[in-house]
Amino acid sequence: IKLHEEVKKYSYLKSKTRTLNVQEIIDQLEAIMEKGRAYAVEGITIRDIASELEISVHQLSEILNRYMGKNFNTYINSFRINEAKKLLLERPELTVIQISGEVGFSSSSIFSTAFSKSEGISPRDYRKKKCKEGE
Repeated sequence: IKLHEEVKKYSYLKSKTRTLNVQEIIDQLEAIMEKGRAYAVEGITIRDIASELEISVHQLSEILNRYMGKNFNTYINSFRINEAKKLLLERPELTVIQISGEVGFSSSSIFSTAFSKSEGISPRDYRKKKCKEGE
């Protein structure tokens, strides 16, 4: 137990976020994502977001991993997929390829893979299934 306490203390001392108001940064990050739709910018990087938040890449990475339980790509993709799910249903005139670009994926195959991994179903099948349910 003593060793566990030492490890926790060392982890805290090593932490890059101990001087930051983490909750305030998380709130700003979510505002950038939700209101600013930063996730829709194709090729956006953790460096871009860290710069916007005026913190280092290491600090943002630690906040995402330690406090939010995900890495940058997983975090960004969750916003992209949620937006895509809306567009698949609300904008039937858009193709899956158009939607993948609209939400910030650099290719439709990367989009389809991420969507299927997240939702357990392809974007096309998601649209078909949800549209049938709505009839």
